[in-house]
Amino acid sequence: MTIYFFMQFFVFSSPEDTEAFGLRLIIVNYDKTIMAALKKSRTKTSKNFTTVTNKLLELIERGTIPWHQSWHDIGYQNLISKKPYSGINPILCQIDCLYYGYSSPFYIGKAQCSEKGWRIKQGSKANWLRWGGSKTITEKVTDDRGEIIEKEKFICSFKWLMVFNIEAIDDSQSKTKIADLLPHQAQESRNVKDLAIESFIANLNTDIKYGGNKASHNFTTSQIQMPYRGQFVSRDGFWATLFHELVHSTAKELKRSYSGDKNDPIYHREELVADLGASFLGNHFGLGSTELEHHATYLEHYWSLLNADIKVFFHAVYEAQKAVQYLLEISGV
Repeated sequence: MTIYFFMQFFVFSSPEDTEAFGLRLIIVNYDKTIMAALKKSRTKTSKNFTTVTNKLLELIERGTIPWHQSWHDIGYQNLISKKPYSGINPILCQIDCLYYGYSSPFYIGKAQCSEKGWRIKQGSKANWLRWGGSKTITEKVTDDRGEIIEKEKFICSFKWLMVFNIEAIDDSQSKTKIADLLPHQAQESRNVKDLAIESFIANLNTDIKYGGNKASHNFTTSQIQMPYRGQFVSRDGFWATLFHELVHSTAKELKRSYSGDKNDPIYHREELVADLGASFLGNHFGLGSTELEHHATYLEHYWSLLNADIKVFFHAVYEAQKAVQYLLEISGV
């Protein structure tokens, strides 16, 4: 540590030593400033991880899985730039809307709000979005038996951005009205969506067999088993289920751990990744909902995963994004 250099120059024998001491003191102070900033950043990051996870836990206790709910056709986006949010941010907005009862997909930053002469309604809570990247690295660690093993470590490199849903904004004291900035919403036809999805799946050349009453993916043969479309209550339900199995099919290629034991947390982490991936694909292709028929049976397992680790959701999102990107690249969409 730099502080030990500071101790070495306690007694001075020359002007050069004094200058050196001054240099060390500057370094020590600089290091303290950096460490304080890093500590503050880590505290904020941990707090936001906890906030999101606690909201998820409460929603799951209500019987709601946010990534299974209906998406807005135009997607969550910034009101001013009209740029749709990507990555984990649409789900963070979905969680925010479900938790506080918002119906609008539009959000705005605090500075943008001030520029328009608007104010944030008293008691309104910010939604924290993420800008930046995440990755998983492998590091060597010593286990309980003293053996060196490889362990995956999830690393985040991003910043948090505070935004507010427009329903939490008061524009009554400004000449600029929120309603004037809302875009015209164009609906894409059902057939266009179906054709786009069918093209995406055909380009993947995945081995898909139809029949039976259960959807599944065989991790050994990489074959997907799907009931016929007519066996589903809705088309969205059929596509969401197929998306779920397609995400499973990327596990081996992307080196995700998986297990056939339904009592193993690894099994449910992979299910969470597949669920989130299906949600991302559903949002990409404009599905109205990505609710799966098994959702009720998974509530307890998802709650346990999230309750045990505040970062497990974010790690699953990262893996789901990788899987979706991989599928989209293969299909050429």
